[in-house]
Amino acid sequence: MAKYKRQKVKRYRRSFYSRGMRIRKIVGIVVLVAVVLAAAALLFVLYRANAPKAEPLVAVVDFGDGITETIPLDEDHDYLYDVDDYIVHLQVKDGAIAFLDSQCPDHVCEQFGWLDKDGAWAACVPAGVYVVVEPITDAG
Repeated sequence: MAKYKRQKVKRYRRSFYSRGMRIRKIVGIVVLVAVVLAAAALLFVLYRANAPKAEPLVAVVDFGDGITETIPLDEDHDYLYDVDDYIVHLQVKDGAIAFLDSQCPDHVCEQFGWLDKDGAWAACVPAGVYVVVEPITDAG
């Protein structure tokens, strides 16, 4: 019986690019990514340099009947107010203000948390105390 020899099949690489072209393609992609990252970094630096500086904030505490008090948020301090039948405890800490303790029945005002952004507000409705954070220029 005759033995059949298996012939080797020549395999061709099915690549459109030669080795040199592949290297150029990879280098081009790396250069493109580097240029995009450099442009993004430059835009970030320019944005941060031209970003408006944060204005100092104050808390305006309104007790109703036109009675208000302006509290600076740059100095840590505790404030106790006796309003009608309630004692309201406000605390300023690290540039933010919060209702810490209030003798009102529902304690919703304490759940507002720390107010540290322009326009943030909190209210203790039973005591009639409202707090709004504003820039110093708007506080009057």
